[in-house]
Amino acid sequence: MIRHGTSVKVLAAPATVTANGNGTAVDVSKYESLVLLHAVAAVTAGNNTIKLQHSDDGSTEWTDVANAAFPALDATTKEASLLFNSDRFKKFVRVVDTVSGTTPSGVRSVVLVGVTKESQ
Repeated sequence: MIRHGTSVKVLAAPATVTANGNGTAVDVSKYESLVLLHAVAAVTAGNNTIKLQHSDDGSTEWTDVANAAFPALDATTKEASLLFNSDRFKKFVRVVDTVSGTTPSGVRSVVLVGVTKESQ
């Protein structure tokens, strides 16, 4: 059952990833309680390890979010989910891609599903 006020926030839109990189800042301050983080990838070569970083202002002092790293996604493992307490996030989060392998390539996306505060 989906609770009233549940919404999906795109943290990283579907994109081809061939090198390490940082995503853009996404404001997640309106989410509360437990959220589902879900990553999907269609990796054609190598693998992609995705983690989240957070920041108070969305532009400086990015730090890793503890326990918010997905297992490596590759040609076999195409999706992964994490259940996470959004109260542990600072105001902004971003996706960090780390790729490995010979000529790594794949399309990935990351979404957050949770309940917004104003829906209470």
